Amino acid sequence: MTQDGCWSGSDRLLGRVVDERGKPIEGAEVLIVSELPPTFPPGDAPTPPAPARTDAAGRFTFELAPVIGDQWGVGVPFVHPFFLAFLARANGLVSSVVIAEPDSKDELLLRVDARPGRIVGSLRCSERLRAEASVTVGPGLAGKPVGADGRFEVRDLHPGDVLVLATGASFSLSKPVVVKPGEDTRVELSLEPSGVVDAVVKNLPEGASASIFVEWDGGMVHDPFSDSGDLRRHVEEAVARGELPAEALASLPEVAGAPSPLEVPAGAAVTRAHIHFPGSRAWVYLKKPIVVRAGATTKVEIEWPSKDALGVVKGKISPGIAIKLAGPDADVLLEPRENGSFEVALPPGRYAASARLRAASFVPDSEESKSIPVTIVKGKTVEVRDVPLSS
Repeated sequence: MTQDGCWSGSDRLLGRVVDERGKPIEGAEVLIVSELPPTFPPGDAPTPPAPARTDAAGRFTFELAPVIGDQWGVGVPFVHPFFLAFLARANGLVSSVVIAEPDSKDELLLRVDARPGRIVGSLRCSERLRAEASVTVGPGLAGKPVGADGRFEVRDLHPGDVLVLATGASFSLSKPVVVKPGEDTRVELSLEPSGVVDAVVKNLPEGASASIFVEWDGGMVHDPFSDSGDLRRHVEEAVARGELPAEALASLPEVAGAPSPLEVPAGAAVTRAHIHFPGSRAWVYLKKPIVVRAGATTKVEIEWPSKDALGVVKGKISPGIAIKLAGPDADVLLEPRENGSFEVALPPGRYAASARLRAASFVPDSEESKSIPVTIVKGKTVEVRDVPLSS
């Protein structure tokens, strides 16, 4: 195992490359094009293995394994990638992207059958956002850097429907496009502001802090505090387990108690707050999103009830699962600790509790899901058990 973010080889992943008629292709180039997790603060991304070449039977082999790296430069370990994406090239043609888990024992099949297309685009936003941006074409392709002028291009794309996604530490923009064989597809992504959100979550408990999310059709922006909040939480947990010295906390960015003003485009609305409680965190979704006024500053105050007015909900669930609590005034998504336990004080009321496979995902109320009723009472603690898992 390595600690420097380089790939290491211990697992063997096998595959085969064929043409459109199913015949093996010798000498085809097979690349790993996975999107790798970002470093924080910004640093060099891990370097994927060199491309593989197919033999006379069209077969290829990669010797690799997930890496234990230092995600933030302060000694916090992480494992990546969660999946691998493969692309094959031969004779001026490309395959579609094939995705597999790093430890997959199934043989991959890549069919090289189309002339590649290319996406050429531009990102219009502030210089600060542009400096942190990268562009991903889904599914599976790694993020490409955006130039100082906002321009970007992505090559070797299999024809078909794709999603172009520009992301940074505090924003994301997306646009569906169709890639055509042998042609350039031009894409323009814009985050030009027309209004300002000045928001704050008031009356948070000691040790908690919040970030406001503003969303619109095809985009989202938030105060980048939530990333530094995640970082602090991970480091604090690692220090508590004795995996890191206490001095590691001194090198972390400061976590502000209130979000800073955000410049947002027309049609944007404040939809949720991301609150970090000591030991857990929650996404609080507003029942009535607050629309941002064009050409003006929209002030938003979300007041968290005082400690005396709250009730406590706690429980335990399998690691990697999140708990959604749909309540009368807001929907809350709780991300448990690493051991699966959770405990948080919430406003009283009747909630519907369900489980989600991904801690960062949110299933709207319009989608059917299994749930159990949970009543939170002021000054009382309720324990949640046997929460049904929603697909």
